[in-house]
Amino acid sequence: MAQLSGGVTPKTYTIDNFYGLNIAKVGDTQLVKGESGDLQNCYVTKDFDIQKAAGYLQLMTAVTNKSIQGMWYGNVGGTEYFLFAINGHIYQLDNGHWNNFVGTETWSDVTTDLGTLTDAKTQFFGFGGNVYMINGTEYKYWNGTTFGDVAGYVPKIYIGTTPSTGTGTEFEGLNLLTGKKRLTYDADGTATYQLPEISIGSVDYVYVNGTLKTATTHYTVVLATGVLTFTSGNLPAVGLDNVEIYYTKGTGTRDTVLKNKYAFLFGTASDTRVFMYGNPASQNVRINSSLADGVPSAEYFTSTNIDAIGSSAYPITSMERQQSIMLVHKTNETYYSYYDSVDLDGVTTVTFPTPIINDSRGNIPIGQGQVLNNDPFTIDTQLIKWSPTQTKDERNMQDMGERIQKDLDLLTIANTLTIDKQNSSEMFISNGKKVWIYKYDLKYADNNGKTRYGAFSRLLYNDEPTCWLYLDGYLYFGTTTGKIMKISDAYLTYNGVAIESYWEMNMHDFGAEYLLKTLNKSWITLASQPSVYVSIQYITDKNAYSTPYEVTYDLITFNNVDFGNFTFYTNYNPQVFYLRLKAKKFKYLKLRIDNNSLTSTFAMLSLTLQTEYGSEAK
Repeated sequence: MAQLSGGVTPKTYTIDNFYGLNIAKVGDTQLVKGESGDLQNCYVTKDFDIQKAAGYLQLMTAVTNKSIQGMWYGNVGGTEYFLFAINGHIYQLDNGHWNNFVGTETWSDVTTDLGTLTDAKTQFFGFGGNVYMINGTEYKYWNGTTFGDVAGYVPKIYIGTTPSTGTGTEFEGLNLLTGKKRLTYDADGTATYQLPEISIGSVDYVYVNGTLKTATTHYTVVLATGVLTFTSGNLPAVGLDNVEIYYTKGTGTRDTVLKNKYAFLFGTASDTRVFMYGNPASQNVRINSSLADGVPSAEYFTSTNIDAIGSSAYPITSMERQQSIMLVHKTNETYYSYYDSVDLDGVTTVTFPTPIINDSRGNIPIGQGQVLNNDPFTIDTQLIKWSPTQTKDERNMQDMGERIQKDLDLLTIANTLTIDKQNSSEMFISNGKKVWIYKYDLKYADNNGKTRYGAFSRLLYNDEPTCWLYLDGYLYFGTTTGKIMKISDAYLTYNGVAIESYWEMNMHDFGAEYLLKTLNKSWITLASQPSVYVSIQYITDKNAYSTPYEVTYDLITFNNVDFGNFTFYTNYNPQVFYLRLKAKKFKYLKLRIDNNSLTSTFAMLSLTLQTEYGSEAK
């Protein structure tokens, strides 16, 4: 290469890896090569390339201009279903429509109304073959056929009960969801059976040796005294636990369960317990379900499984599994919880203790903690990664969001939503129409050799997400206007609106900030795609944007081919383009790549700039 005056040769600057957004520095001259101080609607691929953001398309016409309050996909009764809540209804999306759709179907074409509930943020969770819905007002279920309120498991409060006294061995606690209860008696040949309570509401069922008996014919009841008497000729034979009586008194304390807004499944070997939180009247309280006659249940909550965690001034906001423990976050602190049991006189008592592990950091957006590669992540004022620990230590958390902290500082963090796109190792963070993608499986070294984990991208949607759903490798989101969107690389627009995407490299001095430079040659390598377009400009310390230089590339696909505007390339390999950009007498320079097209995209694999040195800057 020819040597110029002063013994300085031309300087070549090549970016082979693109590391995403970093707005943490004052001035972008301090960024790592490949980082960007400003990008929008572009994201980092697994190979450290920069690609235009995937578009999204509406599944069907909206029925109303109201928010989608929640979405869920899972197995109910052996069949997979896509469900969502809007406008006080739960709808089923029919016939795999989310996989094969054109976006023009009407609401009535593809949905089935399962039933009504309060129009509020709704969390779904599958348990025991049913799907459950909780929204802070109601607790509903659907089993594939029946939709309705969760009535609650009827607990067996006593076994071995003596007929004359109504006392026996305590077996199960009362269910907060219902005033119904049952007990078994050791029949002793007498006719009179005293219930444990008086002034009862009803006797609902009576079984003798497993056979249902009929009121009046087989027995009579005095509700005021709680006495059941078997009629002549129908006395139960002597036996152990061979008479079972179901009765009702009161309605339980259902609001203790129903006022919760969020649920989390946790157990030892499997998710055997339902934990609930988010009750505004008891914001630091967590409740959990019990085993119903030894079987996991989402319909059995007792007063002994209510825990107040920390101060009542600060709410529980998230729970995540970390190996065999549960992290419990509040807005200002973090606890860990684990399964523990004690056997006393043959009775096993299960508890979930909650020692504190951090008394200053936690989580703010309720229900939005994620587990990424087995590491819990939350957001308070920062994006926090939690390290495995069961000891109180301020070092058990690490700030992973420094590169986007200036953006986070502008947000109302409580309004933030998150979802883990597991197949591509990407955490989507949304707030309003703004979306950040944290690609958490990547890592690279900063200018000091320190490893940076993950890479950030920033998007600006045309619609505001209200909830997210990950399904079969795709993300779906509901909107404030009653739409459900599917995100896919196959879509080139935001539901018909052009995606305004751009990427800027960092300001670079080409190794000599004190010299004036001239840019004479530059090249860009783009992945081969059906229709590629980029507009390229440079910015220097002296100038604003230069005249754009455009690169286009179209492959033969014969899908909607317009032969009047076609280049007839058939090479599917990456393409290198020489850029006719000229810049003179600058100290710093960066390039900006734009694509605002409705019909094209781009994926940038590398960028090379060659400059020649001139005189010293004055």
